[in-house]
Amino acid sequence: MLVMAPPKSLQKLDLINTIQRLGVAYHFEREIEESLSYMNTHYEEWISEVAGDDLHGIALCFRLLRQQGYYTSCDAFRKFTVDQGDFKKKLVNDVHGMLSLYEAAQFRVHDEEILDEALTFTITQLKLILPKLSNSQLAQQIGNALKFSIKDGVVRIEIRKYISFYQENHESSNQVLLNLAKLDFNIVQRLHRKELSDLTR
Repeated sequence: MLVMAPPKSLQKLDLINTIQRLGVAYHFEREIEESLSYMNTHYEEWISEVAGDDLHGIALCFRLLRQQGYYTSCDAFRKFTVDQGDFKKKLVNDVHGMLSLYEAAQFRVHDEEILDEALTFTITQLKLILPKLSNSQLAQQIGNALKFSIKDGVVRIEIRKYISFYQENHESSNQVLLNLAKLDFNIVQRLHRKELSDLTR
C-alpha cells in the first residue's frame, strides 16, 4: 500500500494520515518511518514542486513530520499570509485546508509566531464555519478536532468515529484498509473487555 504510492506524493501523505487515524499505524511502522524520513529529507523540494499553494498538503506534511519527531521549518506557511503576518482571508473557503492547518499548528514550538497566529486564526474561523455546515460529516470532524487535540494522540473513541467517517465519505476508500481497521478495532476492544473482566473477578 505505502510502497505503491509515489514517494513524494500527497497521496502517500493522505494514506499515512488515514492509517494513523484508523488506528492501524502500528502494523506499518517501518513503512511510515521510511516514507516520512524520505519526506523530511526532500521537504523543501516537495513544498515548492509538489504542494505549491495547497494548504492541506503543506499542513499535512508538516504535521506528519512533526508528529514523527522531525523538526520541520514552518516557513512554508508564510506564502499563506499577507505582509502584516496575518493569514489570507480567502483561506476560509478551503475548509479542509483550514482543518489541516489547525492540526499542524498544534505541533508548534516556542517562538514560532506564524503557528501561534495560525492556531488563533483557524480556531476562530473553524468555529464560525461550523454552524454553516449543518450535520455533515465534515462538521463532525471539525467539532471533534476542536474538542480533542490531535497532539494528544488518537484515542480509541476517535478511531471508531474515523472508521465511520472514512466508510461514509470516501467513495474511493481502500476497502482492504477499512476492513483491517474494523477487524483491528474489534480485536482490541475484545481484548480490553477480557482484561477488564479478568480485573473485576
